[in-house]
Amino acid sequence: MTDVEHHGSTRGSTEPRTRTTTALGHGHGLGTRGRRGLAIAFLLAVAAVARFLPLYWSPHPATTDGFQYAWFATEALRTGAYPIPEFRVDSFVYTGLIASVSAVVGVDPLRVTQPLSSLIGVGGVFTGIAVAHRVASEFDWPRRRVSAAVVATGAFLALDGIYLRRTMVADEEVMAYVLIPLLLLALHLWLADGRRTRRWGWCSASSS
Repeated sequence: MTDVEHHGSTRGSTEPRTRTTTALGHGHGLGTRGRRGLAIAFLLAVAAVARFLPLYWSPHPATTDGFQYAWFATEALRTGAYPIPEFRVDSFVYTGLIASVSAVVGVDPLRVTQPLSSLIGVGGVFTGIAVAHRVASEFDWPRRRVSAAVVATGAFLALDGIYLRRTMVADEEVMAYVLIPLLLLALHLWLADGRRTRRWGWCSASSS
């Protein structure tokens, strides 16, 4: 076999392998947007099932704090004012949210508190996935690796014991697991602009 034939056969044998590797990294498998979207949708469904599971046994809040918030909201709707003497500092926002949703859907606050908390908890999983996707996309990774990082993050947030509990109980802290990732994502997008980054660095240098 001549050198030309030898090199030609070698090139011909390696080209399919190269195309396969490129396809796995940039288009096929978990790296495709469609399959990544299906995986995220599945994880959100799992997160929802885990957080709404207490409603299978009772429509009432799963913790005593939930009963307290339901009572606050009931009194607010009945009297048209917050029961301020009974309030803690962190009771205003969540009580107002429960009372507002209860008034809109026409359901007693005692039956709204737990489903609302579970729904917000699922939102916390979604925002965590969004932050993970944004951060992973900043690296020079193939789509398959980005998708793997996003799905792994989603699986952890959906089923991790401590995070699951904190994003399921009827408590004002459940809102923080939605708002903090959104704040971080907004700050990241704001600083992603080169002009803002330079301005931020100049302000930091000036203050120091």
